[in-house]
Amino acid sequence: MWFSGSVVQWFSGSVVQWFSGSVVQWLSGSVVQWCSGSVAQWLSGSVVQWLSGSVVQWLSGYVVQWLSGSVAQWLSGSVVMWFSGSVAQWLSGSVAQWCSGSVAQWFSGSVVQWLSGSVVQWCSGSVAQWFSGSVVQWFSGSVAQWLSGSVVQWLSGYVVQWLSGSVAQWLSGSVVQWLRGYVVQWLSGAVAQWRSGAVVKWFSGSVAQWLSGSVVQWLSGSVVQWLSGSVVLWFSGSVVQWFSGSVAQWLSGAVVQWCSGSVAQWFSGSVAQWLSGSVAQWFSGSVVQWFSGSVAQWFSGSVVQWLSGSVVQWFSGSVVMWFSGSVAQWLSGYVVQWLSGAVAQWFSGAVVQWFSGSVVQWFSGSVVQWFSGSVVQWCGQWFSGSVVQWLSGSVVSGSVVQWLSGSVAQWFSGSWLSGQWLSGSVVQWLSGSVVQWFSGSVVQWFSGSVVQWLSGSVVQWLSGSVVQWFSGSVVMWFSGSVAQWLSGSVAQWFSGSVVQWFSGSVAQWLSGSVAQWFSGSVVQWLSGSVAQWCSGAVVQWFSGSVAQWLSGAVVQWFSGSVVQWCSGSVVQWCSGSMVQWFSGSLAQWLSGSVAQWLSGSVVQWLSGSVAQWCNGSVVQWFNGSVVQWFSGSVVQWFSGSVVQWFSGSVEQWLSG
Repeated sequence: MWFSGSVVQWFSGSVVQWFSGSVVQWLSGSVVQWCSGSVAQWLSGSVVQWLSGSVVQWLSGYVVQWLSGSVAQWLSGSVVMWFSGSVAQWLSGSVAQWCSGSVAQWFSGSVVQWLSGSVVQWCSGSVAQWFSGSVVQWFSGSVAQWLSGSVVQWLSGYVVQWLSGSVAQWLSGSVVQWLRGYVVQWLSGAVAQWRSGAVVKWFSGSVAQWLSGSVVQWLSGSVVQWLSGSVVLWFSGSVVQWFSGSVAQWLSGAVVQWCSGSVAQWFSGSVAQWLSGSVAQWFSGSVVQWFSGSVAQWFSGSVVQWLSGSVVQWFSGSVVMWFSGSVAQWLSGYVVQWLSGAVAQWFSGAVVQWFSGSVVQWFSGSVVQWFSGSVVQWCGQWFSGSVVQWLSGSVVSGSVVQWLSGSVAQWFSGSWLSGQWLSGSVVQWLSGSVVQWFSGSVVQWFSGSVVQWLSGSVVQWLSGSVVQWFSGSVVMWFSGSVAQWLSGSVAQWFSGSVVQWFSGSVAQWLSGSVAQWFSGSVVQWLSGSVAQWCSGAVVQWFSGSVAQWLSGAVVQWFSGSVVQWCSGSVVQWCSGSMVQWFSGSLAQWLSGSVAQWLSGSVVQWLSGSVAQWCNGSVVQWFNGSVVQWFSGSVVQWFSGSVVQWFSGSVEQWLSG
């Protein structure tokens, strides 16, 4: 099983569980729950909520809130809350916790924890750890930081940090950017905001913080904050902190690591690693790595590592970085950063790209795009290589392609690949002829001709009769016999010769007849003149003419004729009788009576009649007075006055 006992399974059976009890199940049943009550279910019911009580809901209501309130809970009791409260916290407290405590655990037994020992917890306590040793903690301490020091940053400049500062913002302002600049930060400061007002923060009021009350913060106590302070913690005790410590760091240090330690690791034994190796670890050490051997790396290289070192890289060569550059690294270094630099950008530039290449970019460019183009595709080397590609193409696949690198290994295909995701001598991550990731006796994760990810000898992941997740000539991810990922008539998710991932002239990701998710000649991912990601008058991301992603009477999430993703014969994804994703009888995703997920003329994602996602009375997701999440003519995602999320003629995602 994935993370289970002796009788449990991942998604099936009548007595199976995901990470839980003895009779419960993941997304189904009449008495089962995901991580909660005795009658509640994952995302449905008439009295139950996502993971909570009898009156609470996921992100709405009048008495309960997402991360607060006095009666609501996310995964807990009758007095505890998801990320706050006076008795219970998300991952801490003395009565209830999300993944810790002495009686409650995330998905485990009576004394055990998520992925740890007998005394540790997920992210809390005074001796607890996330996936580590005996004295360390997840991201805490009094000197350490998440991924940096006193000069380092997450993905940016020389003085900035991930979630702090006094002038920076996450995705807004006129001087700050998401992952760049010299003074900006991610989600904090006295003037900075993520997508909000003039004094407010990411998701809060005038004194509140990310998702909390008047003194509380995202995942903390009465004096703590999200990622700062001297006594604050993220998921923990009384003196610890989220991403720091006196000797421990997130991805480095000499004593502690994120998923390692001296005896314990993320998913491993006493000396083991996450999924392989003999001395390697996930994010640490000097010789160890995440998914490799004794000197190996995550997916490639000879001396590189994931997020540390002086020459290390994430998915690259011997001197390269995460996806590009010549000296830069993913989350560190002094010359280059992840999404910035003097020549490289995240979504733009003329020489640099997100994944690499010489002229291509992630979501733009004139020759290549992320999921489309006429010369280059997403496949045109996702993370590198000279001839290989990610999932398809005319030159891709076969015995020379790889996911990240190598000479014989491949990510989704091949019959005897040499490289392996986690390890083994003949097995691979998503392919092979005898090995699988999670399943049967001949099945594979993203390939094969009859096998699938989590199934038997002829089954599929969640449906179909011959379909597969990422391959085949007629198969699809979650669909029928000729269907696509979520719609269309011939298209498929990641493969085929006629189909495409999110494009084509007839197929779309989840809807319309003209729009597509990532391509097409008229539509784009989040913009265009006819189609948008979550809005528009003709097509949307999760809509159509009769069906929608989270509503309708006949539509489903991942297809079928009357059924839905994780449900019965006429059921829905995880709920109701007329189907909705998370709620009522005419409900929407998480709220309202007429609202919808990301579109409509009056409704918003998680709001009321004119509501917004996390704020004002006329405002929208993270924004101003006229802007909106993914639509409009003047709207933006997180910024300016003319910019937009992934498009526009003047602006980009994270820049001016």
